[in-house]
Amino acid sequence: MQELIIASATWCQPCKFLKTRLEQEDMLGDVIIKDASVDFEFFKERNIKSVPQLLIIANGLVIESVYGEESIVERIMAER
Repeated sequence: MQELIIASATWCQPCKFLKTRLEQEDMLGDVIIKDASVDFEFFKERNIKSVPQLLIIANGLVIESVYGEESIVERIMAER
């Protein structure tokens, strides 16, 4: 089973817009959101330098990374 995790940050405007859009389109329940200031170890372990970023994880490994609001929304929709 795949996990959809969004690397985000509270100070990031595109991240805020993405979260709002996911809420509006009832897709927020399809993802886990990790915040840079709270989930520091998660970001460090995966060397995440850019947000927002969708990580698709299978068997504990990142199998795909998606950047950009539109691309992230499209990819989440494809998993539904």
